Amino acid sequence: MSRFTGFVKGRIDALLAPPPDPRAVDADAGERQQSLLAEVRRALADLKEARHRLRTKATLVEGQLPRFEEQARQALRSGREDLARLALQRRQAALTALRELDSQAREIETEEGKLAIVEQRLTVQIEGMAARRHLLEARYSAAEAQVKIGEALTGISGELAELGIELERAERRTGRMQARAAAIEELVADGVLHRIGTDPTSGMTEALDRLDDERVIDARLAALKQELAGEAGAADPGRADT
Repeated sequence: MSRFTGFVKGRIDALLAPPPDPRAVDADAGERQQSLLAEVRRALADLKEARHRLRTKATLVEGQLPRFEEQARQALRSGREDLARLALQRRQAALTALRELDSQAREIETEEGKLAIVEQRLTVQIEGMAARRHLLEARYSAAEAQVKIGEALTGISGELAELGIELERAERRTGRMQARAAAIEELVADGVLHRIGTDPTSGMTEALDRLDDERVIDARLAALKQELAGEAGAADPGRADT
């Protein structure tokens, strides 16, 4: 069971793992394309240099043709047909070399044209690949940013959920406190809380105060009766004698 759980966990981790960054792969492909383009351009430069050397040599050979012909004329004027023949043979060899040089130059020009087409096509392909790579980089960066934002929002959502629970608890506590305050205000308004909250000895003190008042009143009442009795005796002397 533990092996099965580990296997399942490994597969889930593999599924949730971020994919390899395609920008690195595209960068390697772009470097290979640039290297190939550089090789094509070096080959073009070599062909141009070779063609230039051939044209330069052909120009030099072509410049020798009039001289050989002039040598043949001078030899004939001097009666040296053998020297005239030799000069014309050298002229003919120069013409053959000139034709060979021209043929080689044309072959090089043909190869140059082919390589130029390859260079143009490769340049277009590289530019297209670069545009696609830039688009891919932008899309990957945007997706990467969305993943980071989503992960951040997930963490924030968890924090907000915990905060919401704490706020609900605080609201319930606040509601209970408000209910208690309202009940206390109602008790105070009814006078119940005042009687409950007074000092237990306050009732005894009031009773003693009332008892003292009663004694004072009784004493005063007795004194008034005596005064009234004295006044009645003074008004009726015979009754007093009796």
